[in-house]
Amino acid sequence: MNTSVYFRLLARESRGSWKRFAFFVACLAVGVAAVVSVAGLSAALT
Repeated sequence: MNTSVYFRLLARESRGSWKRFAFFVACLAVGVAAVVSVAGLSAALT
């Protein structure tokens, strides 16, 4: 199999999963923001 076949298969398989991937990235961003804000608040209080 050549490279173009891999990219076509990747595009076909990922067509329906973009919403789930975007949700995962959003959850990850919210989690990182929460950890950073708690650490910042903790440092400010001490």
